[in-house]
Amino acid sequence: MHVNIDADMKKYLVIIIILLLAVCLPAQELQQKLETPGKLFVGTPFSLHIEITSAPEDSIFAPQLDSLDVFFLMGEPQQNEIIEDNIKKNQIKLTFQAFDTGDYSFPSLEFLVKTKTGEKILTTRDFVVIINSVLADSASAIKDIAKPVSLKLGFWDYFIPILSLIALIALIIILKKLLTKPKLEEEVPKFTDTRPPWQVAHEMLAKLKLSNLLDSGEFLEYYYQLSVILRYFLERNYQINALEMTTSEIRYHLKLDNAQEKNAVLRLLSESDKVKFAKYIPESIKASELTTWLDSYLLSFKLRSQEVNDA
Repeated sequence: MHVNIDADMKKYLVIIIILLLAVCLPAQELQQKLETPGKLFVGTPFSLHIEITSAPEDSIFAPQLDSLDVFFLMGEPQQNEIIEDNIKKNQIKLTFQAFDTGDYSFPSLEFLVKTKTGEKILTTRDFVVIINSVLADSASAIKDIAKPVSLKLGFWDYFIPILSLIALIALIIILKKLLTKPKLEEEVPKFTDTRPPWQVAHEMLAKLKLSNLLDSGEFLEYYYQLSVILRYFLERNYQINALEMTTSEIRYHLKLDNAQEKNAVLRLLSESDKVKFAKYIPESIKASELTTWLDSYLLSFKLRSQEVNDA
């Protein structure tokens, strides 16, 4: 009987020790903090500080941040790891820039934490970011330090300048009639390019590829020309005012059944916006990849038209 009591006591002790270890183990937690200036403008950086608390043996994997609407990641995330009292604190700093104005909801980010017993996903809170235009506010216009001094004018002060102005206008009209001869209006023939939009855009792209803009490091001009060629094709082919629209407006007005095709179009436009507005310096291989995609994209419409004609 004494042996059975000792065996039961050992079982209870083991259970108590396991419960104590479970309580003492640090739980996975995520805290975030937003660091911004007083006002956010196009191209102004802002930082998101994230601190993930976990056990020292846990592994943390950050999400892929290729594109977040109008936000793009500046450089690589800054990561610092601290272990104190058997608790690991993984501090991550992500710095972003925006290249379009408006009110945007910054999406939540997911971090994967792998433990000995399984996996856990920690999610940040989404928040609203207001991006202002870099144009000067009318309230900041230069104003007079003192009130203007009033000046009293008499009748002749008004009459003589007005009379002189009328005489000058009449003289200009008379001289213009004497010196100019009526010309017969000539009808200028209007040239209309009847070629399909993909063929015109493909010819424009061929001329761009023959230029040495990439070799001379003129990325801004090269990406601008790429964007213009794609916008011209979208405007002619889908009947939207793409040359005058922003990338966000094109995203809204461009209606395509193929979601992958639309994402690829917006990807080229977004890369061009980064170079234009955020002074982003891309790699040469990135420009070559976008050029190759646009070339294949335009030629795909040639195959589509042939299939329609064959049908």
